[in-house]
Amino acid sequence: MSKKQTYLYILIIGGIIALVASVYILYEVFRPKGVCKLDNKTGVCYINSTIQSLLSCKYFATTITKKDKSQNPVVYNLVKLIKKIKSRSHIDPLPHYKKIFRDHKNVDWNKRGNDPAVIYQYLARNITTEFPDSNLFLSYDDCKKINPYINVPSYYCRCPILENNTRIGALGLLQETFNNSSMDKSVVFSQIIIIKFQKKLKNFDFSTYEYICDPEVTVNSKKYFLRSIIVRDKVPVKVKRTEILENHSYVYGRRCDKWYCFNDINVNKIKQKNLDEKVFKNELVQFAVYEVE
Repeated sequence: MSKKQTYLYILIIGGIIALVASVYILYEVFRPKGVCKLDNKTGVCYINSTIQSLLSCKYFATTITKKDKSQNPVVYNLVKLIKKIKSRSHIDPLPHYKKIFRDHKNVDWNKRGNDPAVIYQYLARNITTEFPDSNLFLSYDDCKKINPYINVPSYYCRCPILENNTRIGALGLLQETFNNSSMDKSVVFSQIIIIKFQKKLKNFDFSTYEYICDPEVTVNSKKYFLRSIIVRDKVPVKVKRTEILENHSYVYGRRCDKWYCFNDINVNKIKQKNLDEKVFKNELVQFAVYEVE
């Protein structure tokens, strides 16, 4: 091979490397921050879903990262995880989860399909210790005040999850609870409201309510916007050569004013024309997360 050919090959290889590097740099520069794939190697879809749903809340995502020097190990490690999610396009969150939920008795790393509610509550309880004067989540006293009206179990204090067993949707539930004439008017409503749908809403009455999860709702003169929904579905899983159906959770959430589907390592942007079917009228919704703008 002549020197000219050698130089030519070097130039070609160098050009390809430079092109690939340029594409990667441009991708990282223009990539929507916070749009990150999360590995799920041990059945942690319910934790992935909870984290992705909360990161869809603008105020939460910006406020929590200010506590990067927290003495609370849960908050400290949560902030480290969130910063990593914001700066990367694909991570393995398991090492962070094991630090965050080290003292959580209900997190079993060998059990699949756990309930995101226990994750919401655990995080809310620890985060509230860092923001005692914030209304990011409902205060303990206010939770006790509204408990008689919405039957929130005591372990949901700080992060009351409104349980909906009917087919009235998010708007109907909020109207029936927070706008109840007997509601204690001294309650300071939280920045984030989480609604839990107990059953699949296959027979939802769309003649009464346009959406299952309305894009926005007004609660006691406060306007709340839908930030994310967690969907629970059955997926086939092979266990010892036998295929069984297991619960699997994934999220539709907002990032940079766009809707995405966060399904562990599968992340896809949702087209505007598909929002009704996939987000606002999704009959498999398990949790809906609303936040004050």
